[in-house]
Amino acid sequence: MAKKISQAEARALKRKVAELEQVLKTQRDAWLREWPNGIHLDSIQVSDALYGKLHVARKLKHAVVVTLINRNFVEFYACEIGGK
Repeated sequence: MAKKISQAEARALKRKVAELEQVLKTQRDAWLREWPNGIHLDSIQVSDALYGKLHVARKLKHAVVVTLINRNFVEFYACEIGGK
């Protein structure tokens, strides 16, 4: 027979589950490979220096936006997710 728990214990466990689910969501969102509702266009190989910059931007929970400057150059911007 299962041990009964009090309502206070049940509420505490429910809060703990919600906290852990939020941690998992935050981790998934931070390392999401594809942008929600985005369309994958291409993949490119990057230098170690650029990789480091992009990696830091993602660790700081920023999206990386690429804009076309001309035929040979693009610029990368780190933008806070959610526009904060």
